[in-house]
Amino acid sequence: MERNYGMYERDFRFDDAEPSNIDAAFVNGELDIYIKKKAAKQTKHISIN
Repeated sequence: MERNYGMYERDFRFDDAEPSNIDAAFVNGELDIYIKKKAAKQTKHISIN
């Protein structure tokens, strides 16, 4: 445990997270955060003869 009292704040950066698919639950003093990644971009292959 990092702190036993007072306000606590921490920031994280997730570049591959989908903002509309983030969910969190606070149960029995434990914060669970669920972050889904963005779908992988499809690459396009072009044949050159």
